[in-house]
Amino acid sequence: MGFFTFFNRRPAPDEVFVKKSTEPIDLEIDLGWFRLNGVSLGEVPTSIVSEEVINSASGVFELVGQGIEIGTEHGVFDHAFITVADFTGTLSLKDSPLTLSPHMTERDILAIFGEPYWTDRTEGETLLFYEYLLGQVELQFEFPDAQGLTFVTFMRNGVLSVAEQRAAYGVTKPWPPA
Repeated sequence: MGFFTFFNRRPAPDEVFVKKSTEPIDLEIDLGWFRLNGVSLGEVPTSIVSEEVINSASGVFELVGQGIEIGTEHGVFDHAFITVADFTGTLSLKDSPLTLSPHMTERDILAIFGEPYWTDRTEGETLLFYEYLLGQVELQFEFPDAQGLTFVTFMRNGVLSVAEQRAAYGVTKPWPPA
């Protein structure tokens, strides 16, 4: 399922305004504070994202060759989708340096982030879902081959914030998470 499952609650992918940029940007992501270049989820990302994306109802700003897509909903920073092998920026966890690599396993992520709210294992893929702020922020780690870390996504009101999605993933834990 992965990243594109979040479109189940948002406009269809063909209704999303996509702007690609080959202009490199220095990227700093904090996966503990949920910030991109100092911009938190839910804030207007004018210092990072093009005006066309911000002014669209639903937009994606793809930084070609930098391993990241930045999404907005109604003008605010809504999500970031990171391709680990291609990501050219720096990562941190609550202001402490963080290194993620495609060679990392589920066990490595558990050692850093602890137990996830939910783990999905479907068709050889493993998804770790971490829920924060009573489910208002979701952090996902995706292992498509159930071995190496390939994608990281953080978003507002994530996939599991929707009851139908929790049912589809077979979630049995109470919502919102404590």
